[in-house]
Amino acid sequence: MKPAPRLMLFDLSVFGHHPSYMETLINYWHQQRLPGDLDFVVSSRFPEVHPETIALAQSLAPDRIHFHPITAAEEASLSPRTNGWTRAKRNFDEWQLLVNYCDRLQPDHCLILYFDTCILPLFFGKTAPVPVSGIYFRPTFHYRTFSGYIPSPKATVQEWREKILLSRVLRHPRLETLFSLDRYAVDGLNRFNPKTQIVPLADPVQPLPPSDLTRSQLLENLAIDPQRCVFLLFGALTSRKGIFPLLAALLQLSDQDCERITLIFAGEASVEDATVLQAKIAEVCAAKPMVQIVGDYRFLPFDELQGYLQSADVILAPYQRHVGMSGILVWAAMVQRPVLSSDYGLMGELVRRYRLGLAVDSTQPEAIAAGFRTFLNQDPNPVGDRDQMQAFADLNRADRFAATIFQTLGYACDRAGDSA
Repeated sequence: MKPAPRLMLFDLSVFGHHPSYMETLINYWHQQRLPGDLDFVVSSRFPEVHPETIALAQSLAPDRIHFHPITAAEEASLSPRTNGWTRAKRNFDEWQLLVNYCDRLQPDHCLILYFDTCILPLFFGKTAPVPVSGIYFRPTFHYRTFSGYIPSPKATVQEWREKILLSRVLRHPRLETLFSLDRYAVDGLNRFNPKTQIVPLADPVQPLPPSDLTRSQLLENLAIDPQRCVFLLFGALTSRKGIFPLLAALLQLSDQDCERITLIFAGEASVEDATVLQAKIAEVCAAKPMVQIVGDYRFLPFDELQGYLQSADVILAPYQRHVGMSGILVWAAMVQRPVLSSDYGLMGELVRRYRLGLAVDSTQPEAIAAGFRTFLNQDPNPVGDRDQMQAFADLNRADRFAATIFQTLGYACDRAGDSA
């Protein structure tokens, strides 16, 4: 009798999307009654930071879903990410850990949940005891095919570097499947004539639970005039989210425009970031007293976040030259709210192709200010296409992500899954 398959999933990232991806795979694997065992190799800090993910696995299948945090000594031996050289060295360090845990756990296959960190070791011929596949987060070599993209000299160098690395890596004898979270990169990856199978992958966002918080209640709680247009920026309040060009854009608006705008910041910020942010807000409000800026500086439970999303008129995503996807676009599409987004890279391309809202050069306050004016004056023709928003939300359902991975890796379902 053939033994049940054992899949090792390797990911030493602690923050960002990674824990939710793990939970999506765990839930789908359990719901579809897939065979075998799942072994998650994670950072030594993972159990402390994400006990809910481990608790989920223990509640569903404690005998068949296993978490293997690397030891504190192994974590300490990893090179820091202080510069390009040490980041490269860390990629080789992590690869050696992957090999060590493959030897220890004896899986049939290893799925690398953050493949980007493994490109350099594979390019230089590092191998593994078992076949491997990976999820590619941040391809950029194809960005010049996007509308309006003007590469900088640095971006051009990165594009050629990426092409050289991928042309060899995709012929690696141990690499079986590369899942790309950027579906527009798939054609370009296939032009390398790879031995590796290239598969587009949904970027999964779990639907938020229903919220009892209505728009009228939220506006009343925050003392917002219902006649104002509510712009929401949520999540980690860091400079990469574009909060400072966003605030500078308000200074470009007329008093008449400002009295029609409420800007909500909802999310966590470090003490240092919060101090700088509040000082900038005070400066903007002194110059433009008609504008209203509201802050809710805490981690929002999902039901409250849903209330905020449903109560906003526009969702803000003015990232600063962000590479890859953002779940903000999917959440906004789920609640049928247009976005004011960066026009750079994949995010800008998705906003344009799916008509999710408005994409602008978010590094320029003047461009963001023009975006504010567009939304203030959008009647009678609203910005964005609600049918296309729904199509985009459906494309990124969590079950599509998990079904694509498990079906591609050869796991048979007792019930048919919905593939991407």
